[in-house]
Amino acid sequence: GLTIRRNLTWTHHIDKMSADAGKRLGLLRRVSPYLCPNQRATIYKSMVRSSMEYASTVWMGACATSLTSLDAIQRRAIKIINSPEDSLDSIQIQPLEQRRNVGALSLLHRMYHRDAPSLLNNLLPEPYIHRRETRLSTSQHSAALEPVKSSSSCHKRTFLPATVKLWNCLPQDIVSTRDLQ
Repeated sequence: GLTIRRNLTWTHHIDKMSADAGKRLGLLRRVSPYLCPNQRATIYKSMVRSSMEYASTVWMGACATSLTSLDAIQRRAIKIINSPEDSLDSIQIQPLEQRRNVGALSLLHRMYHRDAPSLLNNLLPEPYIHRRETRLSTSQHSAALEPVKSSSSCHKRTFLPATVKLWNCLPQDIVSTRDLQ
């Protein structure tokens, strides 16, 4: 589940998630002598990483100190998997921040193409209007969205402001593609 506090910080939720993932990682460590690196990676991705990514678009704006506890668990998992560093790509273990960003961009892509639930589609910012010719405005793709205004650094890290900023940097062929398979 998702733990929402009155002050809307995600520290408690991420701490709870880290503790749960740490326990699951301990189980993986105990069975690791009987498994090859690919099997360990598969178990990590399905049992540990999946629990650390649950509803990540909601809490992706958590403070950096909370998110580093999840990164620490992934570093411990990489040691348990015991795969050479250059083969991390072959077992598909990307940084958690990258995976959160890709998940958020995928959701924004579905919102943009109206493939998400209507309540989410209604949150989509207006298309970006080029008010004057600048290097930035001429380099943006045709599907650029109006940046979400934020007065606090906390809000800038949340789903819409952070993801719209990433979205506006994507190449035209990705944002115009209907199917991301």
